[in-house]
Amino acid sequence: MALKEINEAHALMININILDLSGQGDEQWEKARKAYDLKVDKVEGQITSTLRDKLEGAKNSNEMFKVFSMFNALFLRPRIRGAIQEYQNRLLAEVKKDIQKLKDKFLEEKNMEGQQVLNKVRDFPKISNKIIWTKQIERKLELNIDRVQKVLGTQWQEHPEGRELKTLGDTFARHLSQVQQTLFDSWVKEMSEININAVREKPLFEIVRHMEKFDLNLNFNEKLFHLFKESNNLKRMGLRQIFSITLRAQDMQYMYPIALSLQDSLRTFNYINAKVSDRFSQLIAKLQSGA
Repeated sequence: MALKEINEAHALMININILDLSGQGDEQWEKARKAYDLKVDKVEGQITSTLRDKLEGAKNSNEMFKVFSMFNALFLRPRIRGAIQEYQNRLLAEVKKDIQKLKDKFLEEKNMEGQQVLNKVRDFPKISNKIIWTKQIERKLELNIDRVQKVLGTQWQEHPEGRELKTLGDTFARHLSQVQQTLFDSWVKEMSEININAVREKPLFEIVRHMEKFDLNLNFNEKLFHLFKESNNLKRMGLRQIFSITLRAQDMQYMYPIALSLQDSLRTFNYINAKVSDRFSQLIAKLQSGA
């Protein structure tokens, strides 16, 4: 119905000769303009009524955001914009609150610790885990800023509330980006300081003393275990690659399964050795007590 009215209003203006500057031409133009305004006003009334009905019928804020997303191209019209202002203010306040929650969540270490435990199960290395955490916060921030556009329309940055939320979002986004870069730079520095040749020249195994016992361990830098995983994950996340570290990562990717197999074998050996040693000690004790 609304589309039919718009087409009819458009047809009224098409049939006018805009080059006719005579009195009769002016009269026809004015008549057509008034008829056009009446039809457009009628359509805006219908849209406003439909929009308010949908917003009133929304069960939660998510449904409201969907309604705004459907109609936001029409928010340039003053009548429509005025009819939904109360709903806009309510949703913008919610967006602002959600952004603050994201900032609080980012600052709470317990949330990061929970994410680290989850990603450890998924075999995600430490640095990748932290950067993934910040990128998850970043994506949620982007979704909230997208909601602002849905609520205010295409010219949302010209709206006072829109400008405030954009500034808030941009500041937080820059902070997240700086944290990601700092994590990446510290990892690059740490990996660059490891001498791969020195690692290769070390004995394959080392004997470590624990209290009164000795264990046979794999003499391998634990950080190198995760080097190629970190490198691959950071590459997938779009972070720049350092050529020297990429070469080291390729070496570690070849050495990792061998080192892992040796480590598993040593774990089994130490477990069995501990069991045999305990039994042996008990046997000696019995012999000594019987002597």
